[in-house]
Amino acid sequence: MSIAISNIGLVSCNGLDVVTSCASMRAGVSRSSDLNCSVLIEEELEEEKITGFPINGFTSGFQGLALYLKLANAAIEDMLKYQKLNFSVLSDLDLYICLPEIKSEEHFDINNLLYQEFPSRLASMFPGNINNKKIELFPDGHVSTLKALKYLDSQIENGKTNGAIIVSVDSLVNSTDIQYYASQGRLKTPNSPVGIMPGEAAVAMVVTSENYANLNQIEVNALIHQLTLVHDENNFLSDQPIYGSTIAELFCLATEGNGIAEFYIDLDGDKQRAVDWGHGSTILNERLTTMPTKMNCPSEFLGNTGAASAAIAVCNSIRSFARRYSIESSILILSNSESGERGAAIVTAV
Repeated sequence: MSIAISNIGLVSCNGLDVVTSCASMRAGVSRSSDLNCSVLIEEELEEEKITGFPINGFTSGFQGLALYLKLANAAIEDMLKYQKLNFSVLSDLDLYICLPEIKSEEHFDINNLLYQEFPSRLASMFPGNINNKKIELFPDGHVSTLKALKYLDSQIENGKTNGAIIVSVDSLVNSTDIQYYASQGRLKTPNSPVGIMPGEAAVAMVVTSENYANLNQIEVNALIHQLTLVHDENNFLSDQPIYGSTIAELFCLATEGNGIAEFYIDLDGDKQRAVDWGHGSTILNERLTTMPTKMNCPSEFLGNTGAASAAIAVCNSIRSFARRYSIESSILILSNSESGERGAAIVTAV
């Protein structure tokens, strides 16, 4: 079964709308800058400046719940402007919210407050009667958007909903996340050229059944199908070696063993993710008759955007169809959360 994506909105360090953000990534624009944060290198007893991808001027001075609401609100506003959409449609849709996962004890209290307060505050920002609709929370980090889409697919198939507004938002440009990655040796610093560069972004999408879109004359920009989820016991939180077998299996499941020419993956400078894909691609080379010819990594231009990363890949895919620079009419998206939740989906042009 396929579900339909119509309106999309994106706010990132490369632009406060989806058209600008995706066009700048295609052009290779990268706007990293120094963060107002440093980490202590214990061996050398000195602090190192950190570079990341903040949305300078827009999120400056905001943090926590206020920051997430500002990011999400901007993405929703862009989504509503992307193309004509009857506001009455919004009252027919559920609200799915994708947020960062709890990666450590330091994240527990911060994230729990976000999980408790953010959904109701966000719902109140929508025009129409969205407040009375079903709200679902997906606090699963990188894979949260694909997990939300998979859940929505099953709800539509069972006749329980017409669709949902999916809002994916994350910001790693904060001291808690920076110290977390630094403590694991996974943060890019002047003395460690291999590592994560923190970013922040938000995406909002209208996703419905094809039938509902047709009945309400909603212009569909892409279909998403082959939604696949697996769990990998060897993950970033388990301290177990990652061999690449799970990502190879996921790739084959989503493409039904046929391969695909173009895909998006959340490689972000992290050595563990690179090793995972390195081993996985070796396995795929033995299984597939044709390997992909184009790999896209949005983190190269936006940094690690966590829970927003897969949604950014969806936006990029849709814009590549609209501007006709995709290799084929179908694009694979791969996503991997810290806890081992992995997801895949295929976005297809209409």
